Amino acid sequence: MTDGRMTDRDGLLAAIRSRRSEFESAGDRAEDLRTLPPDAVETLREMGAFWLKTPADLGGTPLSPLDFCDVIEELAYADSSTAWAAMIGAGDRIIVFVLPRDEAEVIDNWQVAGLVGTGSMDFRVEGQFVPDEMTYELGAAAVRGGDLFRLGMPAFVSNEVPPLCIGMARRALDDITELAGRTTRWPGGPALSERAVFLKELGRAEVKISAARLAHRDAVQVAWATAQEGNVPSAAQQLALTIASVYAVETCADVVSDLFRYGGGRVLSLSSPMQRHLRNALAARQHVAVSEEFYEAAGRLRIESAVKS
Repeated sequence: MTDGRMTDRDGLLAAIRSRRSEFESAGDRAEDLRTLPPDAVETLREMGAFWLKTPADLGGTPLSPLDFCDVIEELAYADSSTAWAAMIGAGDRIIVFVLPRDEAEVIDNWQVAGLVGTGSMDFRVEGQFVPDEMTYELGAAAVRGGDLFRLGMPAFVSNEVPPLCIGMARRALDDITELAGRTTRWPGGPALSERAVFLKELGRAEVKISAARLAHRDAVQVAWATAQEGNVPSAAQQLALTIASVYAVETCADVVSDLFRYGGGRVLSLSSPMQRHLRNALAARQHVAVSEEFYEAAGRLRIESAVKS
């Protein structure tokens, strides 16, 4: 423990599970606030969630990539906005320069359909001089931090959005399962839990989530093993991890969308967690890090390799 912070995966997971109801409540309030409530942010801060990708010599308690996946997935199962805040706070955004916060203008323009409670926004900087020592060359090799920071880009951030979407999809699967026994499409009709087509969808959804999770984590492990050997993952490994990330996110979004339609009109209610799962899954799929263009790059690489051989 460092200053009251959790420093290991098991401790963090236990803390998240013990506070699940707190994070669920924070997610409800975040929808109105358009950002995570301050008390939930403070809880994450006390747990050490914002230092899981910070070098130890700078006061961080970095986790291995797969352990970080576990933490983000568990947070997302509780609440997507909470998980997103932890993910961003731990180091998702690429920093190319640093300057005092009051020298930047924050633009409050997060008026969106999904991931409403994450507090995302734009900012503007005009007429500010930034010395060379406060800038960072995008893609430059890390100079400290050990194996984790040898992963390079995009591998370093490829364990963020995918586990969040996997946790969200798991929660959607559990929520629609709980709803199934008391939902019918019309008065006197069979309960959702009695319909063969829905039971098939449940079984398929579970295996699709598991497959997406395994595909992503296998690619993470390959890149991590390379970093642990003292090497930066190759361009081919980086691309393989990126397309596994795209696959995991789009698969989870598809699963949530497929499950949602079985809920009928009642899941359209703003009080239903399913409508929020759907909006958040579709919004996460729009993230630049999981663009379908990476599939194009993988296909192009395969064609080029075939031509050379």
